[in-house]
Amino acid sequence: MQAFSNSFRGIKDQIIIKGDEILNYSGECDLTSYVNFRAIKNVLGKFSNLKFGGIMQQGDFLECLGIENRSNDLKKNLNLNKSEIIDRQYHRLVDSDKMGDTYKFFYIHKSNNKPVFPFIEEILDFLKK
Repeated sequence: MQAFSNSFRGIKDQIIIKGDEILNYSGECDLTSYVNFRAIKNVLGKFSNLKFGGIMQQGDFLECLGIENRSNDLKKNLNLNKSEIIDRQYHRLVDSDKMGDTYKFFYIHKSNNKPVFPFIEEILDFLKK
């Protein structure tokens, strides 16, 4: 098992903020941390009423939720310069060589609940039963 320490950090204006300084930017920065998904899944296995639901890469998650359509809607009434900014931000979030594969999403749900969108692989497994 891998150990993670001191990985909790904030990101504000593309600058990493660590330690107690994060508290100075409450509500103003994105919070992130390394997560040991295997450890979380193992702990949840001890609770019969809880289930670990899927792991998705950020790019896939955002695409399933319609980020491309949202990006296109935002660009409709913008000049070329601002439209290019939206394009760069979109690609930064979803491209695999940027943030798209770096960040992950998962969910925890009650065992008797059905899988949820956009965790497609888990939904397909459920439908095969």
